[in-house]
Parts: sequence; C-alpha cells; structure tokens
Amino acid sequence: MPRTEIPRLLGVDYPDNQVRSVFERLGFSVDTQSSADRSVWIVEIPTYRSDVTIPADLVEEVARVIGYDTLPERLPVGQTVPVEIDPELRLVRQIQNGLVAAGLHEVITYPMVDDESLRALSDSGEQVPERLGFYSRPDSDFVRARNPIRPEWSVMRPTLVATLLRNAAEQLKFNDAVAIFETGKVYLPRGRDELPDERRAVGCLMAGLATLRDLYQDERPVDFFDLKGVLEEVLPRIGARAVAYRPISHPSLHPGRSAEIVYRDQPIGIVGEVLVTVSERFGIAPHHRVVVAEFDIPTLLELGLEPIAVRPVSRFQPVEQDFAIVVDEATPAAEVEAAIRAGAGPLAVTVRLFDVYRGPAIPEGKKSLAFRVIFSAPDRALSDEEIQRLRERIEQQVRRRVKGEFRR
Repeated sequence: MPRTEIPRLLGVDYPDNQVRSVFERLGFSVDTQSSADRSVWIVEIPTYRSDVTIPADLVEEVARVIGYDTLPERLPVGQTVPVEIDPELRLVRQIQNGLVAAGLHEVITYPMVDDESLRALSDSGEQVPERLGFYSRPDSDFVRARNPIRPEWSVMRPTLVATLLRNAAEQLKFNDAVAIFETGKVYLPRGRDELPDERRAVGCLMAGLATLRDLYQDERPVDFFDLKGVLEEVLPRIGARAVAYRPISHPSLHPGRSAEIVYRDQPIGIVGEVLVTVSERFGIAPHHRVVVAEFDIPTLLELGLEPIAVRPVSRFQPVEQDFAIVVDEATPAAEVEAAIRAGAGPLAVTVRLFDVYRGPAIPEGKKSLAFRVIFSAPDRALSDEEIQRLRERIEQQVRRRVKGEFRR
C-alpha cells in the first residue's frame, strides 16, 4: 500500500510508528519499502481476515482503530455549477403545462407505426412541405426499422397525427369527447446513407363533443376554432406571440377548415379538421368531428421566443369600441386583426372577433367581421378625442391593408 494512501483517503497523515502499531495489534505482518520515487507499506494479511483485500481496507482499519473522531473536519473546496437544462426540454415542459391547463390530456404512444396508418392519412400522394410536420409521402420515403418489435410496426413515425387518431378511435368507443396531446419525436428521412432527422414535435387532437348538454347549454361538436383557440392560449404563454394562421390545402384536412401555423413569417405547424373519409379509415364514426394540430419545437427555438413581459393593470377605466368591417370572403380574420392592431398601437390591449355576418345587407362575395377592441392607457383616462383619433387610424390601416369598408 502506498504510504500516501492514508492521507489521500483520510485527509490526515499519521506518524509511521502509530500506523505500524495499528497493523501489529491487528495481527498483520508489516514492513516498509522505499525507492527514489515511491515509499510503500508491505502488509501481510492473516488468512482469517478475508475482508481485507485492497489498500482502502487497510486505510479503513487504521481509521477504525485510531478513532473516527480523530479525523479532521474539512469542508470541500470547490464551486457548485448550476445544472444547465436543455432549452428544448424546458420548452416542452412549458407546452405540456399549457395544454393540460387548457383541458387536454397527455398520451404516450409508440414511435413506430404501420404502413396502413400512414397510408390512411391520405392516398392522394400530394406532397406537403416538410416544415409543416404532417406528411403525405410515398412509402419509399419512410424511415424503416430493421428489427421492429412487431412486424406491422416497421415505420418510424414521420408524424404524431397517425398514432393520435388511432388513440382517439379507441377512446371514442367509450367517451363522447376526446382532447389529447403528445410531445414526442418524429423521424424524417434525409439521404439514403444518412441517419434520419429526429425532431421533437407536439401533436394535439380534439374529437367528439366540445360541450356536453346540461341545464345551461346544449351539446356542441368540436370544430376548428376549438383547437385553434387552445393554440392561441398556449403559444403566447411560451413567448410565441406573433403567430398567424394562413389557409392551406392539405390532402387529409377539410379545405375550408385548415391553416398553417406561422411564426415570424415561417411555417411551424398545421391545424385543421380531418376529412371524414380519412377519420373513417382509422375506425372513427363519421358523426364524430376530429380536429388535429402539429407543430415543430426546434423551429420555434430557431426563430427565437420573446421573453414573457407583464405590465401593471391600469387604474383608469378602459374603453370598449366595436368595429364592423366588410371584407372579401377570402380575407382571413387574422389579417384584419393585424390591421386593427397596427392602427391602434399599444393602446389596444384586446382585439377580439365576436361575430361573422353574411346576409342581405352584405354584397355577394363579401363578409362582415365584427371586432371588439378594448383601449387602455396606464397613466391616464382616454378622452373622446383620443378615441376618435384611434378609430381614424384603425380605419386607415384597414382600408390600406385589407381594403375593408366600415359599416356604420
């Protein structure tokens, strides 16, 4: 045993005669051996002490016999380094908390799917941009497992939607309403000899009834706006405030009830109502309406999230103003809202669409969007003149951006 072993392990260097006395009292034969670069204890252990086999056992015997109370008390010298949490995992946890708060339940499914489920999403062969995360690809483009746990589960999922639809089909056999989500990896092919791109995604699904019938309300099926509302609640909480929704054509989704999710002018996902022909392939009854969404976590991080900011509640009375704006049928409400916010500036704390009207008073090919805008200033009560100027600026922006006309 090296003579430096005792101070290395115990933090105290006992005199040689004291160490030798301990070994001899234990019945150990002890000698020393020194060279130019090393000094060691040569200790011969009796056969009945089979528990002493390594140098650390000898050090333990020295400490035990001399007394543990003689060991010096020294605090370790060093610096505690804070644990770095993976930004992607931190963001996933925030999204999970937000979706649970919105009433969705988390599910965990296998990362492998069968060819039938992926083909059931669409048989049109139409290609979808990869950034949207919800795919319709030829079979040859799928990432396949060489040794799947089940023969039919041979494809590494390129989307979370297929497994969510399978899960919803089982739950709808016993429940009238399903609201679930999953955060997991999807596997996107790169090249023939390259490993797949593993990207973490979030998938959401709502199906069946949005509200159950009771004394105060009738039952209502879920629709596109239920899930879009969930996303509008969750995404700003993680710092993605400048999110817009643009109409999109997708082979698995209803053409008038689907949109791509756009953040800072970049598509990060998709949300829409699943076609009945598609949901039926997964075993979902045709009377159950199904809405799905999927968005990409790495893209959100690459584009950058805004820090969560708060502002004090104004002590002054807010002012509510309603605007009825006639626009082309194809004009998204989000573009009209953006024009209103551009005209109102920071004094518009809330802009909410509360009615869409089509009728005799509206020209053909047009629609009337009714917005309620709440104005508030932190340091003063807004005067009638200020409100009138705000209305004029809003009208200018709406006419310039979306060519809208105001109903009086």
